[in-house]
This record gives sequence, C-alpha cells and structure tokens, in this order.
Amino acid sequence: MKALVRAVFAAVVLTWVAEVGVTAVLGPEPYPALYQPAFGGAVPGGGVAVTRQPAVLVTYADGSEATYDHDDVMAASPYQRASVFRSAFGPESPRRTHPENVRWLVERVTALGGGREPVEIVLEDHQITRELGTRKPPQVVVTARDTVDLGSARA
Repeated sequence: MKALVRAVFAAVVLTWVAEVGVTAVLGPEPYPALYQPAFGGAVPGGGVAVTRQPAVLVTYADGSEATYDHDDVMAASPYQRASVFRSAFGPESPRRTHPENVRWLVERVTALGGGREPVEIVLEDHQITRELGTRKPPQVVVTARDTVDLGSARA
C-alpha cells in the first residue's frame, strides 16, 4: 500500500513539474490542466476587458430616485442573476413587456424602495470597458435605454 501511495504522489508531482515546464515553453496555461484556464482578454500588464451590466433606474412618487443593478433586483435568485435578469428584462427579451414581468419588477423595486411607489422605471444596458493593468476608471456606455410601461402592471 505504501508503494502505491508513493507512486501516485510521485506521478502527481512529475505531472505538475511537466506542466510547469510546458507552460514556461509554450506560454499560457494549457487546457485541460491542473491549473484553471486563462481568462480571455486578461493579458498580464495590459489588455482590455469589456462587460455588459444592466441597471434599473427608478423614480418614486415622492420624487426620490434610485439606481439598482441586477444583483439588487434579482437578489432572490441563487444563481446566474445577470442571465436571469437579461432573460426577463434584457433589451432583446420579448418577455420584458409581459404584464406578469412588469408587475413583478414593480413589486421588487417597491420593496427595494422601502414601500415607496415607483412612477417611472427605466431599464438601461451598460457596456463597461476596463483597461487592464492601468488605474484608469472604466468607460461606461449606455447601449440600450427603455422606459417600462407601468400601465400594464396596474391593469
């Protein structure tokens, strides 16, 4: 049994040494490997990362305003909050005008607003560009902006 454990340990160590050697010779981490795959666009010392993030802008009946991101709105979803939000309210989603979805969104932003009644809800989709390896602030561009028809939620 000791011999088997030693052989397995030696195989793992040799595999790790070989993988480090291959990485040093060929560059980025090979896949599949003992390492995680390299992140696309994450270039050491530079590169650009582009992401999309939805935002919900709410004006309440008392005149106050609030901005929520998809994590705030989809807090009850245990996984894939951005995907679930996009599926229901994304710019290309045919579901975004369904009365049930609009009603749910009104209820959710009412709860987030401490019971205040929303009079306007605007859905925005942001493209965020970050220059990796620098301290420059990210560039945010609004790629879609739509006002939700609250009348369908009150019908």
